[in-house]
Amino acid sequence: MVKALFAIAAALAVTSPSVANNFPAERFIQAKLGGKWGMLDQNGKMVLPFIYDFINVDESGDISLEINKLNGKADAGGRVFIPVSYQSVGTFHTDGYATASSGGRYGLIDRNNQWVLPAVFSSIDRFDDGTLYAARYKGKFGVLSLTDKKWVVAPTFFYIGPLAKNGLAPAKTDQTHEGFINREGIWTIPAGQFEELWQFGDDGLAAAKMDKKWGFIDSSGKWVIKPISEDIIWPDEFNSKGVTFVKIGDYYRLINKAGEFVGSQLYDEVRYFKGGFAQVSVRERWGLVNEEGKTVLSPTFEAFTDFNQEGLAAAFEGKKTWIIDRKGRRQFGTKFDRVGGFFGGGWAAASVSGRWGAIDVRGNWLIPPKYDCVSICFDDPPPVITLSPMSSD
Repeated sequence: MVKALFAIAAALAVTSPSVANNFPAERFIQAKLGGKWGMLDQNGKMVLPFIYDFINVDESGDISLEINKLNGKADAGGRVFIPVSYQSVGTFHTDGYATASSGGRYGLIDRNNQWVLPAVFSSIDRFDDGTLYAARYKGKFGVLSLTDKKWVVAPTFFYIGPLAKNGLAPAKTDQTHEGFINREGIWTIPAGQFEELWQFGDDGLAAAKMDKKWGFIDSSGKWVIKPISEDIIWPDEFNSKGVTFVKIGDYYRLINKAGEFVGSQLYDEVRYFKGGFAQVSVRERWGLVNEEGKTVLSPTFEAFTDFNQEGLAAAFEGKKTWIIDRKGRRQFGTKFDRVGGFFGGGWAAASVSGRWGAIDVRGNWLIPPKYDCVSICFDDPPPVITLSPMSSD
């Protein structure tokens, strides 16, 4: 059956993937009207009609589309290049391929809507930055090469994750026993040596759990920082200044790669570093620290969104929304009921009297407030998003 599978795959026409256009789809504004989603440009001109159940700009800059639980893709110019006919379509990677599902199974398609690998897998995703993909077939994970459509690592694993820069990938023999393998599928850190693991970061360190606490190991499996963090999920990898958060008792603290605490401040909640900053909470108020752990914005607000390239974010206080800079200075906001975070195209969703539109970085209307929703709509401040540990699903 496996040989027949790859004979079929080899017989399929694999065309050269077309290149996605370089116009940023973030400049477009997704809006909801009459229960359906469409997309507008910043002058209010319709880019995609209001016929979709879901619409979103993905990481590659393409636009995800959904109608009646079927999915497709449009490019950043609004051209539908993958018809809305799949159960799911993932993000197109730099190799020009995306995961797609049909009939409850997954395969790979290119940007010309041609199958590169047929939909016969339980799951499939990139293993490296080249032509290798981790795929689950008949309940087991292996690694496939797109070059010759053969297994590079036989499908004998319970789970295989992505390969890190140090050449190691997380893998499981069953639900609870995990370790690391190399590109050839050979165990370098045997499964079961640690209670839980997370993948290696670019610095060559991985979070590992022992005795219900998280620490960091190197590629040989030796402790660099012994288990210290008591959080239920793994600590984030160290930022560019060599700092990350760990949970000690009921509070979070900053720690460096030498295992030393950075500063004395205790935080009730934290978010991972992003764009050189991290949000931190003290007594249900949120502030901001830089990558060295220095306070940039004292915990002041009930919540605020990520800051955009211009250094602006939406901050929430009760029923009021303000646009603030990284020092917490209020730019504008009281004339709006709610304002969402700014997107890459320099716009933010805003509402007045229950209707949504879009504003620019000065608070001027780009799209008047006449829609059911624009982008992400909410009555209360957006919740803190927590991550789930590595899964075999």
